[in-house]
Amino acid sequence: APCTSHGEAYHVIGCEFVEFCYSPSNLPDGYVISERKLEREIFDVTAACERGYMGAGVTAVCAAHGQPYSVQGCQRDYAMCSSPNQEGYDIVTEDSLERSDLRVEATCAQHYDGSPKATPCQNDKE
Repeated sequence: APCTSHGEAYHVIGCEFVEFCYSPSNLPDGYVISERKLEREIFDVTAACERGYMGAGVTAVCAAHGQPYSVQGCQRDYAMCSSPNQEGYDIVTEDSLERSDLRVEATCAQHYDGSPKATPCQNDKE
């Protein structure tokens, strides 16, 4: 707004205080975080579980301006699969037998054809 007399200060308008959340300084292991908007009013931060973890990552807006948002829901998956004894397949490598991080390479045995793919077990030691 313009001043009304000589030497009077002018006014600036249009800015509003915006409350923000901050990233947690000690984020627990096992999360993949996507921070889109840290403003409390339009908070948009998502969490997913990293490979080797299970559950559903959940974020919550901070309780007050300047505080960290919270993350929970992922936990280490310690379940282990066992090697199968299936006719028609040759196991080439077993880099990891952890259910949530299964890394196995297989080929078809002699006189078999296809594209083998290892799928994780449902239960521990299965």
